[in-house]
Amino acid sequence: MDIVSKNLDNLTVLFLSILITVSISFALSGTFVYLYKDASAYCFVVAVDASRSMDAVDIPPTRLDAAKTAAENFIDATPPGTLIGVVSYAGVSYIEKDLTDFKTLAKQAVEEIEFSRVGGTDIQESIISSINLLRTQENAKAVILFSDGQMNVGVVEKTIEYALENSVVIHTIGTGTLEGGDVGYGTSKLNEEPLKALAFNTGGVYMRLSELQDNPFEEMISKTKRMVPVDISIYLLSFAIVCFFLMFILISFRYRTIP
Repeated sequence: MDIVSKNLDNLTVLFLSILITVSISFALSGTFVYLYKDASAYCFVVAVDASRSMDAVDIPPTRLDAAKTAAENFIDATPPGTLIGVVSYAGVSYIEKDLTDFKTLAKQAVEEIEFSRVGGTDIQESIISSINLLRTQENAKAVILFSDGQMNVGVVEKTIEYALENSVVIHTIGTGTLEGGDVGYGTSKLNEEPLKALAFNTGGVYMRLSELQDNPFEEMISKTKRMVPVDISIYLLSFAIVCFFLMFILISFRYRTIP
């Protein structure tokens, strides 16, 4: 009986060791399972105005900071598996993040946006850059544009035409107030006209940032059931830790040989 008991003891420890090794290996390699979940039928690019007029404090702490917070909230509101890219713009536009389904990476790209050193606000170029990111996708495509509407470069009509040619919906978020806020060169007021035109003519939604409610992005996010990847690495790592402590307890106490 002692021999049988010891063999069972050894097999239990061996089994736990194998579980620990396999779990850690899969956790470090990044393991996903595919589940049916609500996922957006759209791919999105979040475009944030980083021009100097966004330094106004009529929406505290500044327009830019408020826009970044709202952009991160939008990313959080999208279902798992949604592809999201990030663009910042002023006189020129920059691709801060290519399309990704990792919300953490998209939010980090938004958080790192700073005021542009290039003067002007070229909404047209920001839309072109955003659409170029979306071109390879088969899903419906949309741009979420945060801006105070102070468009002094580019033409609204051509921007709308380019969006329609590429079947891209533009949702616009007016970042500022009609009363305006002080910036280095004077008072900057929210200019809603180009923002409303972009949204209306492409089938999008226009909202003021100051009017956003608890679930402000519901109209912008269309959901559908589909297979989406779910990262289970953290669960595998947690399982390995539990198995390790269980094996430690068994070796230290239950299976300890008393002379």
